[in-house]
Amino acid sequence: MNLLTKLLILSVFLLSAGLFSTNTVFAQSDSDQFNVGVTVTPEIFCNNNGICETGMGEDINNCPADCAAPGGGDYFTNYIKNIHSSPGFNSAEISWQTKNPAFCDFYWGQTTGYESEIISETAGKTNRFVNLIGLQDSTVYHFRIICRDSLNPKIDSQDQEFKTLSIINNVSNFTAVAGDGKIDLSWQNPADENFNGVILLRDESFFPSNINEGKLIYQGFGNSFEDIGLVNGTTYYYTIFTLGKNKSYSSGAMASATPYKQGAPPPPPPVIQPVCGEQNLTVDDFNFFSDGKVVEIKNGSIESKQGSSISIYTDCKKLSFAKTVFVDLGDGQRIFSYILKPAGEEKNCSVSFIAPEAPGAYTLKIYALDSKNKILWQTILTLNILKKIQTPQWWQFISSRCIYWLFLLIIILLIILFLMVKCRNALLRKKIRR
Repeated sequence: MNLLTKLLILSVFLLSAGLFSTNTVFAQSDSDQFNVGVTVTPEIFCNNNGICETGMGEDINNCPADCAAPGGGDYFTNYIKNIHSSPGFNSAEISWQTKNPAFCDFYWGQTTGYESEIISETAGKTNRFVNLIGLQDSTVYHFRIICRDSLNPKIDSQDQEFKTLSIINNVSNFTAVAGDGKIDLSWQNPADENFNGVILLRDESFFPSNINEGKLIYQGFGNSFEDIGLVNGTTYYYTIFTLGKNKSYSSGAMASATPYKQGAPPPPPPVIQPVCGEQNLTVDDFNFFSDGKVVEIKNGSIESKQGSSISIYTDCKKLSFAKTVFVDLGDGQRIFSYILKPAGEEKNCSVSFIAPEAPGAYTLKIYALDSKNKILWQTILTLNILKKIQTPQWWQFISSRCIYWLFLLIIILLIILFLMVKCRNALLRKKIRR
């Protein structure tokens, strides 16, 4: 077997390995969806726990935070210590300290490239924290802290990570249709991997705001329920919560209806009356996210793609004047309502739901109620749902292999160049012999 044959066989082998490797993962779409505890990954040889663990390789040189010299002999050595991560469902609070005052930069993202953001300090201090919001649930995030002072140009925490808790979206298209002594309820369950059924509650005074209010009338994995034996002329309020496998539950979707006698005109839906009142709250106090990415408000409108996960967050302290906060999504004919509530921790209040599948303009209304269920404050935005462009799988297959084609092209060019040089030398030697 000559050299050229061997090289061609090698090229074919590399091409096959690149095209049919089973280790490549393809993205099926561009759609993705802030046990609270420390899940920070310790840096190599130094876990900053205040204990000098020599069995793990810690010493005064590579881990001054844990193995400081007795008597404070390391005064001029600054280091990062007490890194603490408190993840929620879609947020996380990271705190840390430095031995001496320093200026710190906080890098974070879903990879060790820390592509999301860099948070820089403008004042030197020893204690600090950052609050990250709009994160994807059940997702690992990486962060790195780099500090500096007048004597230490780079104090590095190395890569750390935490994982947010698992949460699920609310159901979609929750509707209540009244009949004679009954109400038919229907909804669409989310496609979340963490989905573990629904809880449907009923109340005759107002919408249940959590799973401990109202009467439980259904629990399971279905998408409809017929509530019978009701009194005509009485308005019934329903809230449905999706359950997560980690025992969490969604903020809640709402619907109401009033059963009526057959042949009689259906009663009008209940209306929540507004009241006058000045509140120190604006739409700018809310943060909007689509598939975990920040959405800016432009001319009273926000944008998202069909079928995406939409999340709205705000500081719970800003809503302290209200009993409950609701979010309505309307298409001109129907209105779907959700509860905005604390997202696993009391600091942030949030609501998450799936964007409509039909592209177009929708009305997004956020309003706060008092103890008598009257509107204290409200704001109205336009939610523009854009059509999601799905990348064909055949294009994903080709584009993901481009690097292999480029690599093989370079190899083939090198082979051709090598053969040309070899042939030229052979011709020269043959010519010389003559």
